[in-house]
Amino acid sequence: MPPARVNFLCYWLLLLLSASSGAILANTELNFEQLYSELNQLEQQLQSAPKTPENFTRLWQESETIRRQATDCVSQHSTQQQQIEADLTLLGSASVDEELTLRRARRDLERRQKSVEQRLTGCRLILVKSETIQQQSEAWLNENQTETLLQRQANIFELLTLEQISQLRHYLLAQPIQWQQLRLDELSITATATLTALSLLALLLYLYWRSRPHPPPLDADTATLTQRGREALTLALSRYRLPLLLFLGWFLFWLTLSYLEPKWLPLAGLNGVILGYFILLTTIHTLLTPLPPLSGYLPFPTRSVTNLGRALHLTGVIVALWAGLLFLPYQVPVPELLEVSVRIAMAITLITGLIWLVWLIFSLKARSGPGLIRMATILVLIGTASAEIVGYRHLSSYMLLGMSASLALTALGWLGSYLISDFIDGLENSRYRWQQQLQQRLDIGTDTWLPGLFWFRLGLNLLLWLFVAFLLLQIWQISHSEQAKLFSYLSDGFTLGSVTIVPGRILIAIGVLAILLSAIAWFKRQLEEN
Repeated sequence: MPPARVNFLCYWLLLLLSASSGAILANTELNFEQLYSELNQLEQQLQSAPKTPENFTRLWQESETIRRQATDCVSQHSTQQQQIEADLTLLGSASVDEELTLRRARRDLERRQKSVEQRLTGCRLILVKSETIQQQSEAWLNENQTETLLQRQANIFELLTLEQISQLRHYLLAQPIQWQQLRLDELSITATATLTALSLLALLLYLYWRSRPHPPPLDADTATLTQRGREALTLALSRYRLPLLLFLGWFLFWLTLSYLEPKWLPLAGLNGVILGYFILLTTIHTLLTPLPPLSGYLPFPTRSVTNLGRALHLTGVIVALWAGLLFLPYQVPVPELLEVSVRIAMAITLITGLIWLVWLIFSLKARSGPGLIRMATILVLIGTASAEIVGYRHLSSYMLLGMSASLALTALGWLGSYLISDFIDGLENSRYRWQQQLQQRLDIGTDTWLPGLFWFRLGLNLLLWLFVAFLLLQIWQISHSEQAKLFSYLSDGFTLGSVTIVPGRILIAIGVLAILLSAIAWFKRQLEEN
């Protein structure tokens, strides 16, 4: 091909690349003036707006939206800049005797390079400005949260004065609860008929399920874990089916009615608390202490599991009482002495139940490893009770809610991991009919090892505990910047010396490797059998 034609083709190819990149930029152009104006308004609001967490959270969210746009703009223009530099490198250095087409292509690329650099500079300025607003907003939020947690209020010893005791006596004699506003005779005929119909429906469903023939008892030696768990759930529902149905219907009725008349919301809350208590009892008798004739089926000592069920029951009763007190409608302000006394009594009782739970949970398996974790958790709970008594009520509420939710979430994660292991073991042993059908479709014998189950187990457990870790970050209210740093470590990686480690890519590589190894093992087995 003649050199002139080659230069002509190179020129048009470079023009095509430049035009396509220009079209991409045109579609992703930012309105710099509008974004600058919005950022200036956010800066003014940052200085003049009322100092409330809601305002600073809103400012952080709006600046986060602009920051994401600026980040995308920087990424796209950086890519475009690298592409233009590569094209200029391909053209080589300018010379006096070069072709006119190459000279025009170089001028066009240089002009586009200057335009991209200007836009890239604007995007970076917007990015820096939005990040500055974010840092200031988050710094105020963190400072406000710290001040709130360390704010000390009057403790029980400082409130034991004659004035507070007199207020408490008048309060107790004033009949503070506004049950006179919750008169059932004010219900309309339609609402009364609906409530009666729901109660009768719950009773009829209970009688219907009770009249059904019971399945034969399971053989404790041959029954699987899932079958025994299903039988334990059936026994628990047979005992608590009537209150579950009644309070579920009443809760839905009062909740629907409270949308029309908010004064009925306390009744909806009380019914919801009682419903949650019976759900907790059903869960305890399903997972920990099944009703007779079914014995304990978990791989732990029966005495430890029974004590764990009792501790969980006690903790549930305390939480139900505490939640029930929150829904009682009060006519006059509650004296601070009564409020603090009830808080301290409920908090100490709840923390005692949690300490008992922690001790029993870590005692289920006789290992020396969790001893340090158990003692540290118990010391934190004791410190939470001390903070409540001294007067740091915000700190104690934060710690108590965080510890309770963390323990519950960890227990659910452990239970989910146990169920995943039982599920994978069932696939390996072909316990159920659908598992045998799956192996038949894959043309694998029932006594043959199913390839890929190890990686399947590992992937499910990894996803489960990553989800648990994400929820723990939300429970403890970790700041947005810290969460963003953690996610950036997962996606972008971190540097150790001269090595950059990207956990996200490592996980993807492990997943791809697991799929390839499983597929190779399956194909190899098929070739050997055929």
